[in-house]
Amino acid sequence: MVRCGCRPGLLRAMTTNAALAPPGRGPRNLPGIDVRAQAIGRGQHGLVTRRQLDAAGVLPRSVRRRLADGDWRAVGPGVIDLGTHDPNWEQGLWCALLAADPAPAWASHRSAAYLHQLLDVPRPAVHDLTVIRGHRRQRTDACFHESRHLSDAEVTRVDGMPVTTVARTLLDLSADTEPRRFEMLVWDAARREPPLPTQLSALLLRHERRPGTPPLRAVLEGLHPQIVRAGSPFEVDGLLRFRDAGLPWPTLQHVVRDRRGQYLVRVDAAWIHARVIVEFDGAAYHRTPRQRARDEQRRQQLVELGWRVVVLRPEDLHGPRFVAVVAELHRLVGPR
Repeated sequence: MVRCGCRPGLLRAMTTNAALAPPGRGPRNLPGIDVRAQAIGRGQHGLVTRRQLDAAGVLPRSVRRRLADGDWRAVGPGVIDLGTHDPNWEQGLWCALLAADPAPAWASHRSAAYLHQLLDVPRPAVHDLTVIRGHRRQRTDACFHESRHLSDAEVTRVDGMPVTTVARTLLDLSADTEPRRFEMLVWDAARREPPLPTQLSALLLRHERRPGTPPLRAVLEGLHPQIVRAGSPFEVDGLLRFRDAGLPWPTLQHVVRDRRGQYLVRVDAAWIHARVIVEFDGAAYHRTPRQRARDEQRRQQLVELGWRVVVLRPEDLHGPRFVAVVAELHRLVGPR
């Protein structure tokens, strides 16, 4: 929600001017200083720096007056809150980024992973920032990481915010993330962004001596090219567990046709030689009675065509049910 950043006296004056304005004319605009400031802050969750205001022609005395009157508020080293946006996590991250000015800074590590919506990365309590080594940093509560250089291929913007790319973020996380969880991060990101493996390979060449390169290289070498056809993180998790259990890799998104050769359905995973199908039923598309009835009808058609259908739900990946499914699949499709 956006709230008005005008002080009460200014708001009354604007209302009075609107009442006295000639017919056909609307109320007067905000003073030019506020217009210029809000134009800068609109893409920064209502925050601006003194340097940005100075570059926009806003005099220091005008800044001091608005701060003294309570229209604006100093919230960090050189950072001012215009009062146009409600405080939130993104505004706190913007504050940390702007406080690094004039040094270039990017949201990185866990903050970047959250902004990129990598898997189920939670919103971090402490903001992670990467800055170029040698630049002076203002004191903030952010966690700073230094880099000698970030190329254009390693940085991007998310909703206007400077942030490391998905590939660079994964490289940053690789050194201190539990191996299996890191593998899930990479595989699910590759599912969502098919160019990612190529980007990661190029990144590894540029940063051969970084501590996180060995685990990232190992995950990248084991990345199956068909993962781009997986439909959800749940499927990625299940496929990795099948791989770890020694099962052969299935064909993903296999199209099944009826006896006349007409398209019938596209299934999540299939071992075609054994006519075995695994369907990953996540909550998003298989929760309503209508959806479940449609699934049951479709699976009955598959059985009539000679397919064996195994259904897995998220809760089945942990416990005896998964052990039983793996044993059955080993019997039906054989080992890898």
